[in-house]
Order: sequence, then C-alpha cells, then structure tokens
Amino acid sequence: MEVLYHLRFEKQNEGGFLLWISCGIIDLRKGRYFFMKYITIKNLTFSYGDNVIFKDASADIFGESRIGVVGLNGSGKTTLFHLIQKKLEPDEGSITIAPGITVGTLEQDLQLNKDLTLWEEGLRAFEDVIQIEKQMEELNQILHKTEDPEEQVRLIKQISRLSEEFESLKGYEYISRTKGVLQGLGFSQENFSLKVSALSGGQKTRFALAKLLLSKPDLLLLDEPTNHLDIESIAWLEDFLKSYTGAFMVISHDRYFLDKTVNGIIHIDNKKLNEYNGNYTEFIRKKEKRYEIQARHYKIQQSKILKIEKFIEQQRQWNRERNIIAAESRMKMLEKMERIDKPNLTEQKILIRLKTDVVSSNDVLWVEDLSKSYGSKHLFSHLTFQIRRGEKVFVTGPNGCGKSTLLKIISGKIEPDEGEFHIAKTVKTAYFDQELENLDPDNTIIDEVWAGNEKVTETQIRNLLAAFLFKGDDVFKIINTLSGGEQTRVSIAKLLLSDADFLILDEPTNNLDISSREVLENALMEFEGAVLCVSHDRYFVQKIGTRFLNFTPQGITDFTGDYEAWQERLAQEKERTESRKTEKSQKALDYLRRKELSSEYRKIKNAMERLEKEIEEIEEQIRLIETEMSDPDYSSDHERLTELQERLDEQSGILEQKYEEWASKEDAYRSFLQEHGDIIV
Repeated sequence: MEVLYHLRFEKQNEGGFLLWISCGIIDLRKGRYFFMKYITIKNLTFSYGDNVIFKDASADIFGESRIGVVGLNGSGKTTLFHLIQKKLEPDEGSITIAPGITVGTLEQDLQLNKDLTLWEEGLRAFEDVIQIEKQMEELNQILHKTEDPEEQVRLIKQISRLSEEFESLKGYEYISRTKGVLQGLGFSQENFSLKVSALSGGQKTRFALAKLLLSKPDLLLLDEPTNHLDIESIAWLEDFLKSYTGAFMVISHDRYFLDKTVNGIIHIDNKKLNEYNGNYTEFIRKKEKRYEIQARHYKIQQSKILKIEKFIEQQRQWNRERNIIAAESRMKMLEKMERIDKPNLTEQKILIRLKTDVVSSNDVLWVEDLSKSYGSKHLFSHLTFQIRRGEKVFVTGPNGCGKSTLLKIISGKIEPDEGEFHIAKTVKTAYFDQELENLDPDNTIIDEVWAGNEKVTETQIRNLLAAFLFKGDDVFKIINTLSGGEQTRVSIAKLLLSDADFLILDEPTNNLDISSREVLENALMEFEGAVLCVSHDRYFVQKIGTRFLNFTPQGITDFTGDYEAWQERLAQEKERTESRKTEKSQKALDYLRRKELSSEYRKIKNAMERLEKEIEEIEEQIRLIETEMSDPDYSSDHERLTELQERLDEQSGILEQKYEEWASKEDAYRSFLQEHGDIIV
C-alpha cells in the first residue's frame, strides 16, 4: 500500500498573516516527493555547427509536471529530448536528473524481441514482478515440505517480505494491466498471439508505446505519441496519461491532445525554453499577452537606447573633455543595460481568406448507394448522403474503414464498385491528399504556387509562403529537393490560392507545424464553400467541423453540429450501450477474460485458505501446549514446563507471522473483489 503525506509548514509574514508553505507530497514507498525537481535545465547552450539551437536556456521539471513541448519545426524539440537522454552533450550549461529518477522514452523501448508474441513481450515489462511471484511459489512449496520450526519461521518471514513487495508493485494487477494497455492502443485479443516480427511499422510503434507505458518510469519522454493512433486509441491514451502517477514531457502537434493531458507548456522560441502554466489553449492566451508586454517593453527600451546613442553622438561631436566624459558614462550605461529580446514575429497569426470567383449552387454533392471493396476486404456499402454549400463535413471512423477511399472516389481518382455520385456543374473542386500528386517536381516553390494565380502579386505570394515558413531565397528551392513536410506546406499554400468552392482534404494538417495549421484553420473558418475532410487532428476538427459522417460496423451515421456536441452524443450512445451490456454482463464477458480473472481469484483465495488452515493448526498446537502446561501433574516439573514454554513462544511467533501474511492477503482479496467481483461471482 502506498503511503502518502502532504507536508506543509506555517509561517507568519510581516503583516501577521498566516502562510502555508507546501513542501510536496511524500511517497514513503519510493522515498521521494512529488514536488521535487526531477530535471533541472540551467543555462543550456547547444549548437549544430553554426546553427544555435539553445542559448542560456533554463527550465525545471517537477514530479507532478505534465509538460507539452511546442515550437516551430526545427526549433529544437527533439534535440531537447536527446539532451535529456544524454545522447547529446550541451556546449555550455547543464541538465541534471535527480538521483533515482527513471526516464523512459519511446525510442529506447523500440528494442523489441521479434521472436516473442505480443503477449510475451508485453509481460517483459513486469519481469521483476513475475520473478517475485515465482520466488513466493517456490518458497511456499518448500514451506509445506519442511518440518523444522526455525526454517518455517525463516521462510514465513521471507514470503511475507516478498508478498509486501509484490503488493506494493501491484503484482496482482499485472496481467489485467497488460491486457488493458494493449487493447487500449488498438490490439485485439486475437493479436496477442502474433509474433512481434509480424507487426507493421506503425503497429511496432504502438506496441513500443504500450511497453513504455507498462514499465511506468518516473518521467516519460513522448515524441509525437499520437502518430499511428486512431481517435479511440488517442482518447484512451489521454485518459491513461491523466491518471499517470509519474511526470511526462510530450512533443505533439495534436493541440486537442495537449489540452486534455498537460498542465504546463515549454515553448521553444528564440533559443529559449519559455515556461507557461496551463494547457495549450491557456498557453496561446498567455503567449499573446506576453508578446504584447514584451513588444511594449522592447519598444520603450529601443526608444531609450536611441536617445542615449544620439546623446553620445552629440557629446562626441562637441569633443570637449566634459563631453567625452559624459559620452563614456552613457556608453557604460548601454553596456550594462540588459537588452530585451525583440519579440519573435514568426508565430504571429497571418490571416488568409479563401475566395472564389464562382457563385455556385447551394447543392454541392450527391452520393447514392456507394460501395467499395478491395478483394475480400469490404470497406463500405450503400452510402447515401448530400453536402450543401457552407458545410464543413468530416468523415470519421477507425483506421482502415475506407475514409480516404471515399475521398478518392469523389475526387475521381478511383472508381466505386457500385453506386454513383454527382458534383454540381457550377462547382469547382480542389483535392488535397498526402500523395501530393498535384505538384510539379521541377518547379520552384514560388512558381508552383503562383502558377494559375497570375492575379496575385509577388508580395501576396511571398506573404503566403512566409506563413508556411518559406522565407527569402527559400522560395526558389526546387520541389523535388523538398522534404515531405515541406511539400505538404507548398500544396496547402496552392490550395489556399485556388478559387475552388468545394475542397476535398485528406489529412491536410499532417506534417504541418502548429503555426501553419493555424493559417489553414483561419482560412477555412472564413471559407464560404463546402469542405469534405478526413483528419485525426481533433483541435482542427473542433474549430472547423459543422457536420460528421461517422463510419461504424453498422453503417454510416450522420450528425449535424460541432465537434463537442458530436462527442457528447457519442458519449450518451456509449453510456446507453454500456448500460445494456451491464444487464447481461455475465453472459457477454469474454470467456478467456473470465477464465484469467478466475485463475487470479483462485490464486488469492487458495493462499488465504491455506493460511487459514495453517493458522488453525498452529492455534490447535498452542491450545494443546497450554492444556499440557495447565496439567497439575507437571506443576513441579520445571524442566518440562520450560520446554513447553519455549515451544509455546515459538508457535506464537509463527502464528503472529501467519496473521500478518493473512491480513496482507485479505487486503489483496478485498481489492480484487472490489475491482472484479461482478465478473467472477
């Protein structure tokens, strides 16, 4: 059982008011407190050659920290993690990890045993717990065979110590925890018997994340953990992290995920680690406020510097002794002045309005009885829906259900098996997908975006490209030399200049940093045409979506409203479904699950019954000894009485140990029944 204390001390300030000074929550089992500094980053400076990433950067990570690490692409987010992991060494300054603090990273746990099954590899996270369990079983077998009382006492003490350690590590939960984490990250029970070698790249990443979460280090370093996860798995991960007992730092472009999980933000900007309390939305508000204050202070200081410099120049022109002394005095003042950094304009909002020259029909798209399969894999059938002008429609559902396929059919990239669709003749369509087929690999960036948009000026084009981080001579780079993320940004920039009034978008925010996503969001919010979109970016969905077509095994459901309202509807439906399941839970439970839990239950119950039987036997021996000691025939036989007293003391000691072990087992028994009683009864 974990023992926690919240320490705080009283102190009176000068005004006589009582102050409480909180010193943290002490975990006696681990010997540390939750408000302690896990990591201290002090005056960190690091460069790649001439490229300075951090300059005199400082930050603290505490035991209760849930930190989102954000910043422009290339600002140093992953580099910060590598510095904490000691994969890189700072040029100056230090990163200190508190003694005894374990740090776990997704990258470290990618060393998987490919010859094991998912279940076997997953259980390797509990090797210490499983080893203790085996030791207890072996010692219990020895205990039942030995007749030496001293050896029995020694074994009982050893078993009791191991049992306490086993329970402190929540050993009775490791099987259910392993199953819960694997299922939460999208692995069904049928997958448990798969070899690790049979997993795809995305599945291996998800499985490595599962192993990392099961190992429960004091500090998690998570670099884009929501990649390769569907929305259900992301929601599960959010709940898991909200109840995580350690600290974590997470790099993520998923702003909705950050809003749900973090209590602080480290914003890497201008080579510094800027710390903010609160989630991502609070960070945006505070950052804008900080920018306004910094801009005002910077302007005041620059004005002051200009006046001093003019004064110095004037004094030097007069060139008298007292003027030279005055000039030197002001020069020293300038040298000692702590300069305020110029506010970074890079991430300030740039508004771009999507416009169309065509006045199109209110009816944009009709879909009737659409069906599609690939070989034996059936995606969807008999889909029927319409889209009208002004609607921002998001297609949702689990990975592999056919969302992107539907968009490809409507954009004319592939043919349906059955059914048909119609786009109004007056509607101009623009399609974006991750394959980026609409880019000419031989064009420069500026020529590619400008092509077909001759009415737009070069200044407007450059402003748009700057919003997507292409500045100066970057605009003359050739398309085929760009990374996948850079090509995505070019394609989105082209989209924003098109005069289409029906946009078909397949994961448009992938490979975009947060600043670029906000440019796209602001443009789409002002867009008067229709949008059909697939996206896992829930923050993006929340800002843009007005209607949702959700793929389910039973077909497609259609909901009109914003994302929060849709989620509330889904939660209500889930609650009704769970309520129906509860009524027939005994029959509906998976056979293997019940069998496994029953096995755990029997193990605990048998241990208690064995102890109860042993206690009864020892109590009977004590009763016989006490009866013999009270026999008048032995009242004067001091030698015999001494021998009986020694036996009585010995058996009483064994009995006390058995009672302690039984009480410990009873706690585990009650906890197990509280969590799983309705399943095994």
